[in-house]
Amino acid sequence: ALVDSGANDTFLDRKWADENDVPLIKLGDITHVASLVMNYQGHRESVWAQVTMLGTHPLILGYT
Repeated sequence: ALVDSGANDTFLDRKWADENDVPLIKLGDITHVASLVMNYQGHRESVWAQVTMLGTHPLILGYT
């Protein structure tokens, strides 16, 4: 994952989502959104990620 403090949202790569069976919700211009539960060093956080083709990173964590 790439942490981007300039990003206003969290983005998930469509290919990675498909490969990892992440359930997607259809949208308009953005292809889908996904509800993710992230765990890191004992901290658990629920986030919504906008799904698009990202390329080199499967996830961009925006600072919100």
